[in-house]
Amino acid sequence: FVSEDPNVYSQEEIKEMLDMIHDGNRMTRNAHHNSQSQRHQQGGGGGGLKPIVKAYGIVGFIRFLDCYYLTLITKRAKVGSIGGNGIYTIKNTETIPLKPAEKMSDAEDLDPSSVLLSMWNRGKRSVGLGLSNREIAELRYQGIYQVLDLSKSFFFSYTYDMTRTLQENFLATTSRPFPPRPFKDLYAWNFFLTREFEGCLNSDSSYHWVLPIVHGAFLQRKVQDYGRSLDIFLIARRSRHFAGTR
Repeated sequence: FVSEDPNVYSQEEIKEMLDMIHDGNRMTRNAHHNSQSQRHQQGGGGGGLKPIVKAYGIVGFIRFLDCYYLTLITKRAKVGSIGGNGIYTIKNTETIPLKPAEKMSDAEDLDPSSVLLSMWNRGKRSVGLGLSNREIAELRYQGIYQVLDLSKSFFFSYTYDMTRTLQENFLATTSRPFPPRPFKDLYAWNFFLTREFEGCLNSDSSYHWVLPIVHGAFLQRKVQDYGRSLDIFLIARRSRHFAGTR
Protein backbone atom coordinates (compact mmCIF):
# COMPACT_ATOMS: atom_id res chain seq x y z
CA PHE A 1 0.00 0.00 0.00
CA VAL A 2 3.07 2.27 0.14
CA SER A 3 6.49 2.37 -1.49
CA GLU A 4 9.65 4.40 -0.92
CA ASP A 5 11.39 6.47 -3.57
CA PRO A 6 15.09 5.45 -3.39
CA ASN A 7 16.29 8.82 -4.74
CA VAL A 8 17.63 11.54 -2.44
CA TYR A 9 16.27 15.04 -3.13
CA SER A 10 17.36 18.50 -2.06
CA GLN A 11 14.80 20.94 -0.61
CA GLU A 12 14.53 22.70 -3.96
CA GLU A 13 14.02 19.40 -5.80
CA ILE A 14 11.34 18.38 -3.28
CA LYS A 15 9.48 21.64 -3.90
CA GLU A 16 9.72 21.17 -7.67
CA MET A 17 8.46 17.58 -7.36
CA LEU A 18 5.49 18.61 -5.20
CA ASP A 19 4.63 21.45 -7.58
CA MET A 20 4.69 19.00 -10.50
CA ILE A 21 2.43 16.54 -8.65
CA HIS A 22 0.13 19.40 -7.67
CA ASP A 23 -0.24 20.57 -11.29
CA GLY A 24 -0.68 17.02 -12.56
CA ASN A 25 -3.49 16.26 -10.12
CA ARG A 26 -5.51 19.41 -10.57
CA MET A 27 -9.16 18.76 -11.20
CA THR A 28 -10.03 18.60 -14.92
CA ARG A 29 -13.43 18.76 -16.59
CA ASN A 30 -14.82 17.66 -19.90
CA ALA A 31 -15.14 20.14 -22.75
CA HIS A 32 -18.77 20.99 -21.88
CA HIS A 33 -17.68 21.88 -18.33
CA ASN A 34 -14.89 24.28 -19.30
CA SER A 35 -16.59 27.41 -17.97
CA GLN A 36 -17.42 25.75 -14.66
CA SER A 37 -13.86 24.42 -14.39
CA GLN A 38 -12.49 27.92 -14.93
CA ARG A 39 -14.67 29.24 -12.11
CA HIS A 40 -13.36 26.49 -9.80
CA GLN A 41 -9.75 27.29 -10.65
CA GLN A 42 -10.26 31.01 -10.16
CA GLY A 43 -11.77 30.31 -6.77
CA GLY A 44 -8.93 28.03 -5.72
CA GLY A 45 -11.00 24.83 -6.01
CA GLY A 46 -9.01 23.24 -8.81
CA GLY A 47 -7.84 20.21 -6.85
CA GLY A 48 -4.18 19.22 -6.65
CA LEU A 49 -2.22 18.80 -3.44
CA LYS A 50 -3.63 20.30 -0.26
CA PRO A 51 -1.75 20.25 3.07
CA ILE A 52 -3.74 18.26 5.65
CA VAL A 53 -1.60 18.25 8.77
CA LYS A 54 1.89 19.04 10.05
CA ALA A 55 3.41 16.00 11.75
CA TYR A 56 6.53 15.24 13.78
CA GLY A 57 6.53 11.49 13.38
CA ILE A 58 4.62 8.40 12.26
CA VAL A 59 2.99 6.32 14.98
CA GLY A 60 1.95 3.67 12.47
CA PHE A 61 -0.77 2.22 10.28
CA ILE A 62 -3.78 0.15 11.31
CA ARG A 63 -6.57 -1.53 9.38
CA PHE A 64 -9.85 -2.96 10.62
CA LEU A 65 -12.42 -3.98 7.96
CA ASP A 66 -12.24 -1.11 5.48
CA CYS A 67 -9.19 1.04 4.69
CA TYR A 68 -5.87 1.72 6.36
CA TYR A 69 -5.61 4.51 8.93
CA LEU A 70 -2.45 6.55 9.41
CA THR A 71 -1.72 7.89 12.92
CA LEU A 72 0.64 10.88 13.11
CA ILE A 73 2.26 12.83 15.94
CA THR A 74 0.95 16.37 15.53
CA LYS A 75 2.23 17.88 18.78
CA ARG A 76 5.29 17.04 20.90
CA ALA A 77 7.18 18.39 23.91
CA LYS A 78 10.83 17.97 24.80
CA VAL A 79 11.22 16.45 28.26
CA GLY A 80 14.96 15.82 28.45
CA SER A 81 18.20 15.03 26.69
CA ILE A 82 20.62 12.08 26.91
CA GLY A 83 24.09 12.77 25.55
CA GLY A 84 22.76 15.60 23.42
CA ASN A 85 19.92 13.44 22.05
CA GLY A 86 16.50 15.00 22.60
CA ILE A 87 13.78 12.96 24.33
CA TYR A 88 10.20 13.90 23.50
CA THR A 89 6.74 13.05 24.76
CA ILE A 90 3.63 12.92 22.59
CA LYS A 91 1.12 15.69 23.23
CA ASN A 92 -1.36 15.11 20.43
CA THR A 93 -1.99 12.74 17.52
CA GLU A 94 -4.29 12.59 14.53
CA THR A 95 -5.59 9.53 12.69
CA ILE A 96 -6.31 9.92 8.97
CA PRO A 97 -8.22 7.39 6.81
CA LEU A 98 -6.36 6.51 3.61
CA LYS A 99 -9.03 6.13 0.97
CA PRO A 100 -10.20 8.05 -2.10
CA ALA A 101 -12.58 10.92 -1.51
CA GLU A 102 -16.15 10.47 -2.66
CA LYS A 103 -16.78 12.01 -6.06
CA MET A 104 -20.04 13.05 -7.65
CA SER A 105 -20.83 11.67 -11.06
CA ASP A 106 -21.49 13.92 -14.07
CA ALA A 107 -25.22 13.22 -13.73
CA GLU A 108 -25.21 14.39 -10.13
CA ASP A 109 -23.20 17.44 -11.13
CA LEU A 110 -25.86 18.46 -13.67
CA ASP A 111 -29.07 17.42 -11.91
CA PRO A 112 -29.88 19.53 -8.79
CA SER A 113 -32.20 16.82 -7.43
CA SER A 114 -29.37 14.26 -7.63
CA VAL A 115 -27.08 16.64 -5.77
CA LEU A 116 -29.66 17.09 -2.99
CA LEU A 117 -30.22 13.31 -2.79
CA SER A 118 -26.47 12.72 -2.55
CA MET A 119 -26.16 15.33 0.23
CA TRP A 120 -29.10 13.75 2.06
CA ASN A 121 -27.52 10.27 1.89
CA ARG A 122 -24.19 11.62 3.15
CA GLY A 123 -25.94 13.36 6.02
CA LYS A 124 -27.71 10.13 7.02
CA ARG A 125 -24.44 8.20 6.92
CA SER A 126 -22.67 10.83 9.00
CA VAL A 127 -25.04 10.12 11.90
CA GLY A 128 -24.97 6.35 11.43
CA LEU A 129 -28.23 5.86 9.52
CA GLY A 130 -28.44 3.45 6.61
CA LEU A 131 -25.14 1.73 7.42
CA SER A 132 -24.38 -1.92 6.73
CA ASN A 133 -23.28 -4.29 9.51
CA ARG A 134 -19.72 -4.09 8.20
CA GLU A 135 -19.74 -0.28 8.34
CA ILE A 136 -21.19 -0.31 11.86
CA ALA A 137 -18.44 -2.71 12.97
CA GLU A 138 -15.84 -0.45 11.35
CA LEU A 139 -17.12 2.55 13.33
CA ARG A 140 -17.05 0.50 16.53
CA TYR A 141 -13.41 -0.52 15.97
CA GLN A 142 -12.51 3.09 15.20
CA GLY A 143 -14.07 4.18 18.48
CA ILE A 144 -12.15 1.55 20.45
CA TYR A 145 -8.89 2.67 18.83
CA GLN A 146 -9.59 6.35 19.45
CA VAL A 147 -10.19 5.72 23.15
CA LEU A 148 -6.45 5.16 23.57
CA ASP A 149 -4.85 8.38 24.83
CA LEU A 150 -1.40 8.67 23.25
CA SER A 151 -0.76 12.01 24.94
CA LYS A 152 0.10 10.37 28.27
CA SER A 153 3.28 8.43 29.07
CA PHE A 154 4.47 7.85 25.49
CA PHE A 155 8.05 8.86 24.63
CA PHE A 156 10.35 8.81 21.61
CA SER A 157 13.65 10.14 20.30
CA TYR A 158 14.87 10.73 16.77
CA THR A 159 18.53 9.95 17.53
CA TYR A 160 18.54 7.85 20.73
CA ASP A 161 17.24 4.27 20.88
CA MET A 162 15.00 4.27 23.95
CA THR A 163 14.28 0.55 23.53
CA ARG A 164 17.88 -0.28 24.51
CA THR A 165 19.97 0.36 27.62
CA LEU A 166 22.49 3.16 27.98
CA GLN A 167 25.30 0.60 27.84
CA GLU A 168 24.04 -0.87 24.56
CA ASN A 169 23.71 2.56 23.01
CA PHE A 170 27.18 3.59 24.21
CA LEU A 171 28.78 0.47 22.70
CA ALA A 172 26.89 1.10 19.46
CA THR A 173 28.46 4.56 19.16
CA THR A 174 31.96 3.06 19.32
CA SER A 175 31.34 0.67 16.41
CA ARG A 176 28.98 3.06 14.56
CA PRO A 177 27.15 0.41 12.46
CA PHE A 178 25.28 1.50 9.35
CA PRO A 179 22.45 1.19 9.03
CA PRO A 180 21.82 1.46 12.79
CA ARG A 181 20.82 -1.66 14.66
CA PRO A 182 17.08 -2.37 14.67
CA PHE A 183 15.29 -1.28 17.80
CA LYS A 184 14.37 -3.85 20.44
CA ASP A 185 10.76 -4.63 19.58
CA LEU A 186 10.09 -5.87 23.13
CA TYR A 187 9.74 -2.23 24.27
CA ALA A 188 8.44 -0.68 21.04
CA TRP A 189 4.77 -0.02 21.78
CA ASN A 190 3.99 0.65 18.09
CA PHE A 191 5.78 -2.45 16.75
CA PHE A 192 2.57 -3.96 15.34
CA LEU A 193 1.52 -0.63 13.82
CA THR A 194 4.84 -0.25 11.95
CA ARG A 195 5.64 -3.86 11.02
CA GLU A 196 3.82 -3.86 7.68
CA PHE A 197 5.01 -0.32 6.93
CA GLU A 198 8.64 -1.28 7.59
CA GLY A 199 8.29 -4.21 5.19
CA CYS A 200 7.55 -1.74 2.37
CA LEU A 201 10.74 0.28 2.99
CA ASN A 202 14.37 -0.16 2.05
CA SER A 203 16.26 -1.85 4.90
CA ASP A 204 19.03 0.77 4.70
CA SER A 205 16.68 3.72 5.16
CA SER A 206 13.72 2.39 7.16
CA TYR A 207 15.13 3.92 10.34
CA HIS A 208 14.38 7.37 8.85
CA TRP A 209 10.66 6.56 8.83
CA VAL A 210 10.00 4.03 11.59
CA LEU A 211 9.97 5.76 14.98
CA PRO A 212 9.87 3.39 17.98
CA ILE A 213 7.59 4.72 20.71
CA VAL A 214 8.06 3.66 24.33
CA HIS A 215 5.19 3.48 26.80
CA GLY A 216 6.31 4.15 30.35
CA ALA A 217 7.97 7.02 32.18
CA PHE A 218 10.95 9.35 31.75
CA LEU A 219 12.42 11.59 34.45
CA GLN A 220 15.56 13.71 34.33
CA ARG A 221 17.00 15.59 37.29
CA LYS A 222 20.18 17.64 37.72
CA VAL A 223 22.10 17.11 40.97
CA GLN A 224 24.99 19.17 42.39
CA ASP A 225 27.61 17.05 44.15
CA TYR A 226 30.60 18.90 45.65
CA GLY A 227 30.77 21.33 42.79
CA ARG A 228 30.05 18.72 40.14
CA SER A 229 26.85 18.68 38.10
CA LEU A 230 25.28 15.27 37.51
CA ASP A 231 22.30 14.33 35.35
CA ILE A 232 20.21 11.47 36.73
CA PHE A 233 17.79 9.67 34.40
CA LEU A 234 14.99 7.27 35.22
CA ILE A 235 13.44 5.41 32.28
CA ALA A 236 10.61 2.90 32.73
CA ARG A 237 9.55 0.88 29.69
CA ARG A 238 6.49 -1.30 29.43
CA SER A 239 6.89 -4.50 27.43
CA ARG A 240 4.48 -4.89 24.53
CA HIS A 241 4.06 -8.55 25.56
CA PHE A 242 2.81 -7.67 29.04
CA ALA A 243 0.40 -4.78 28.58
CA GLY A 244 -2.05 -3.90 31.34
CA THR A 245 -2.43 -2.07 34.61
CA ARG A 246 0.58 -1.76 36.94
